[in-house]
Amino acid sequence: MINYNLKILQNCNYVLNLEFLCLNENEITSMKPCEKFRKLKELHLNFNSIEIIEGIETSTTLEIFWISENKIGKLQNLPKCLKTLNVASNFIDKIDNNFISLENLEEINFANNLFINLQDILILSKLKNLKRLFYYDISYGENPIYTMNNYRVIYIIFLTLLYRSLLFIIYLNWNS
Repeated sequence: MINYNLKILQNCNYVLNLEFLCLNENEITSMKPCEKFRKLKELHLNFNSIEIIEGIETSTTLEIFWISENKIGKLQNLPKCLKTLNVASNFIDKIDNNFISLENLEEINFANNLFINLQDILILSKLKNLKRLFYYDISYGENPIYTMNNYRVIYIIFLTLLYRSLLFIIYLNWNS
């Protein structure tokens, strides 16, 4: 349901078994009704007016979540089962330590947000399954952090930390 000018999700009781939902380019302001979709595996809410991520935090099935081009200021209420997260073009300026509890994350797109602290990159090195991380994306643009002189050096350090962590895990598993 792309570009239907939806403002509110209602009458959700008729579609409780949905596994895929795309509501891009609407005027949705609240995600709260999404809590009814217990079987949802993929959710796309790009180009809406959502300020707070809510209604999905208890999901055990949601693996792919795209919420780019909204008004998100804080990463919160994300389900632990997420594998792909696209929050490009929002107003996110930091990553708190709770974010690293998302152990299943393999891909994150943070392009065109407000990151200026290099520590936010280093925190992500604790995500052991992370394979793809974007602070710049040609479709969305860049973060202020991307233009910093030492960004590439810090990014290399991040990759090194992540790589060492993976090697250590492989070593532990090999010797078990």
